[in-house]
Amino acid sequence: MERISTHQFLMLGAGVTLGTTFLPVGTVVTSLAGRDGWMAVIPAFLFGLPFGLMVLSLAERYPQKNLIQITEQVLGKWIGKIFGILVCVIAAYFGGMIVGQGIDMFSRSILPVTPRWVFIFAGLPLILMMVYAGLEVLARFSEIVFPILVLALVGTALLSIPRFEPGELFPFLENGFKPVLYGVVEIIPWPMEFILFLGGLLEFLPTSQQEIKQMRIKLGYIFLLVGFIDMLITLVEIWVFGPTETARQTYGLLTLGKMIEISRTISGIESIFMMFWMGASIIKISAFYFLAWWGVQSVFKVKRWVAHALIIPIFMVVSWTSVRGADILIAIVQADRYLILPLALVWILLLWGVSTWKQRKQRQSSNGC
Repeated sequence: MERISTHQFLMLGAGVTLGTTFLPVGTVVTSLAGRDGWMAVIPAFLFGLPFGLMVLSLAERYPQKNLIQITEQVLGKWIGKIFGILVCVIAAYFGGMIVGQGIDMFSRSILPVTPRWVFIFAGLPLILMMVYAGLEVLARFSEIVFPILVLALVGTALLSIPRFEPGELFPFLENGFKPVLYGVVEIIPWPMEFILFLGGLLEFLPTSQQEIKQMRIKLGYIFLLVGFIDMLITLVEIWVFGPTETARQTYGLLTLGKMIEISRTISGIESIFMMFWMGASIIKISAFYFLAWWGVQSVFKVKRWVAHALIIPIFMVVSWTSVRGADILIAIVQADRYLILPLALVWILLLWGVSTWKQRKQRQSSNGC
């Protein structure tokens, strides 16, 4: 079985966690916390850290198994299958929605007259090629795309400095801490997307004690790095547009790209953002496709082509029927809030708690003997 290195774990984890969040983050947090929305970003991403550590501790106890297989061993076969089916359906549905979001963005910005079916039949083969190539190829793709994406986003922040309005950021906490807490709660599901993917990734991770220790540290790097990047983008949008206009934007970063000029020679670089977003979306969609695929194989014990035959129609139907414009962003936020977050919270807390209780019980029994 192919395994990824700890560095690939860092790059893949950061790529999946960042995903497409850098586009809507400013809109989401400023609509709730106003000019203080940027303060909500890093705490929300750090919320995923203890859950990631729980998942890695389960991987240490039950090596070379994914979270569905561990659930069947700890909680029982049928409970494991129930969680596995939920993971398959939610991962396929959410991945299809991300495909639909990509179709909407391309059709609204650079390819307005292209039919939706063209995007679907052009995009899904890319995802299937990535899946067939294997997880290590996706990890190497992340090693290339993620650093370029970070440089592009930091460069955008620097090129936006001439348009900054410093007064838009002050005063701090004008409405107190409560709006900031609302912003934190709203984007808490974002790091939990990676936590679910990590559950399927376990059997492909290194198993030595030294490497598991390194992955625990790198897990913190993932959430801090992605949180800092999204916070930076939020700050830039607030500085340029102000909190009221930032909250009204569907994708403020694309609007910002239209405003940037380089030496009065290059302007309107939003199409470049679309290229970078496409790379990030491929990582995220592939991750959820992998998660659904692993789930189908773990639950139903079917062949690879059968798993693909079950997942591909869901991706196609969801992406074809998905809503457009600001509604697709709202639909994704609701899927995060009502599907991703509850599943991750209940599943991981229950599994880790029961596993820890059983482990302590076994120790007490052995000590008693």
